[in-house]
Amino acid sequence: MKKSIQTYLETLSDSEQKTVQDQIDHFLIEDIPLQDYPLSPLETIKLSTQDEHVIGTTAIHDEPLGIILLAGGMGSRLNFSKPKGLFPITVVEKKPLIQLFFEHITALKNAYETEIAVGILLDRQSHADIADFLKEHSFFGFCEKNITYLLQKETPYLYEGDWFLESRLRIATAPNGNGGLFDADGLDSFFEKLSKQSMRNTIIMPIDNPFLFQVHPHVLGKHILSEADITCTGIERDETNPMGLFASGEQGPVIIDYPILKKNQIRDTFHYGNVNCFCCTTSFLKKGKSLPLPTHQILKKTKKFDPISNEHTVIEAIKTEKFITDLTLFAQKTSLALLPKEQAYAPLKTAEDIAEIQKKLLAFDTTLLIQNEVSYTGDIELHPRYHYLSEKETQKALNTTSCITGYLD
Repeated sequence: MKKSIQTYLETLSDSEQKTVQDQIDHFLIEDIPLQDYPLSPLETIKLSTQDEHVIGTTAIHDEPLGIILLAGGMGSRLNFSKPKGLFPITVVEKKPLIQLFFEHITALKNAYETEIAVGILLDRQSHADIADFLKEHSFFGFCEKNITYLLQKETPYLYEGDWFLESRLRIATAPNGNGGLFDADGLDSFFEKLSKQSMRNTIIMPIDNPFLFQVHPHVLGKHILSEADITCTGIERDETNPMGLFASGEQGPVIIDYPILKKNQIRDTFHYGNVNCFCCTTSFLKKGKSLPLPTHQILKKTKKFDPISNEHTVIEAIKTEKFITDLTLFAQKTSLALLPKEQAYAPLKTAEDIAEIQKKLLAFDTTLLIQNEVSYTGDIELHPRYHYLSEKETQKALNTTSCITGYLD
């Protein structure tokens, strides 16, 4: 325990000491050396093929599937005081991100008549709000028993080499990154569900990219064809957003995340960007618990509490994280499914991204109407199920009205 916190504990009552000590006992403190990364850019990769799409589609029909949603984090950069997963992203119905995910996944399950187990990675601030929202809406038709909440561990912030307080009885902490999936409470329970339902593959996707909620069969097809431990999803590098990029490793594509790229000043030589969606064999995913994923130190603004003055100040402190992208360092074989940028990349990072994403979501739905020669007026929003129907089913469902307005459930 850091000396300053030990000294502070001695000023508290027994019950208050226990409150703070319980936090310390739950911390995950590790000292794992940083990893060496390959620095050669990945050479030309072809876009995903129709064969991969067919194989992936067949696999979704024939085999049960695991899905993990990386859903931690608050919406502060969106000027939103709740968890990011509850941010209302659609134009007409104001659907939160987590609702879109579950509507898509329920539609996928029903259309393909398959079994799906869902794990949701959450931090301690987000968990209750997300769980309550899903329960209030009956999990949007998804089976509750097939949902597992995966709760991230916390690590203490460091400021001038020391821990500090965020409030009188709480040490300032942060979730240990999306690579903390493998330390999360509930992971063993999720693995049991995967084993029980004989799920050979698991898709991992982020909450802040709504264009990945529609599971791309190309990714699963590429994964199966390549016989990789992990298949990543990428696009041609986006110059407007900081993103991890693909290097060439002995095992195949390896992701170098952007904090590492920035330190090494090698960004400009790389061609393909990571969109943080993965397909893993369940056997490799289970190995993640024993892999020595490296730790990374990230600077972040946060509040520091002074117990003497009872005041907060904003500081830049160090938070320690693990990156899920570092899984590519430990696989025996990796692969990359390259998708068109417009089909796979619309990250919601700050408030400035909202309008563009909403525009793309509207276009996603109206394109389906145009393809089926259905007239509409104004902003149109479709329930995700329409994107999982066959061509014949789509025409039958959409041609029941002469002109669509607003929201079509």
